[in-house]
Amino acid sequence: MKSASELLTAYLDSIRDPKAAAALFADDGVLELPYLASINPKTGAQGPAAIETFIASLLAAVPDFAFKNANILIDTPDQAFGEYEVEARVVTTGKMYRQMYAGRLVAENGKIKLLRESLDTVAAQRAFSKDVSDHRTGLLAPVSIPPSRNRPLARSNSRFGRAASCLPRLHPHRRLDVLSMSPVPPSDPCARFRSCCMHLKSFRAGCRSCRFKRTRSPLSV
Repeated sequence: MKSASELLTAYLDSIRDPKAAAALFADDGVLELPYLASINPKTGAQGPAAIETFIASLLAAVPDFAFKNANILIDTPDQAFGEYEVEARVVTTGKMYRQMYAGRLVAENGKIKLLRESLDTVAAQRAFSKDVSDHRTGLLAPVSIPPSRNRPLARSNSRFGRAASCLPRLHPHRRLDVLSMSPVPPSDPCARFRSCCMHLKSFRAGCRSCRFKRTRSPLSV
C-alpha cells in the first residue's frame, strides 16, 4: 500500500498519461484546483473517469505539460504536501506557461482521496489568454482614454472645482495663504479656501468646518 508521498510522486511522474494518473485516485477521489475559479468555471474533477478527461484536456492545450523540480515538504502516512513546477508552451496562444504548483494530498487505503493544488492564477491567465500584451513583460498594453473623457476631476464634478483643487492636502491649521504664502493662523483655518474663491462671484457649499458654509463669501466680487 502506497503512502501519501509515494502517491504524490507517482501522480507527478504519470501526469503525461491521463489514464495512469487517474488510476491513482479512489472511486470518489477528487482533483481540485480551487483558485482557478477566478479564470475558469471548471476547477477540478471527481472520480477516475472525470479526472482522466480533465488531464487529457490539459494535455491537449499544453502537449509538453510535465512536472519538474518536485519537492516534498511534508510527509506523513496519510497526507503529503509538496511543490512542483511546470514550463511548457500553450498551443492556442503560443505563450510559455511557467507555473509553481503547491499540492496537498490526502491518501486513503493506498489511493488518492483528495489532491488540492494551488497556483498563480495571474501567470495562468497570461499564458492561456489571447489578449493584447507586451511580448517582453507579458503585461497588458496601456489603453488610451478618449480626450473627451480625459478631463480634470475637479472641473467635471463641481462649479467650484478650481477652488477645491487649490486646497493643499495638509492639516487645516498648517495651510498657506494663497496670496502671501504665509501660514494661516489657527483661528482662521479657512482663509485660503475663501481666497481661492476670489475669482468667483459667490459660493454656497464651501468648507465644512466654518460658519461661512452655504453663505456668500465676504471676499466675493
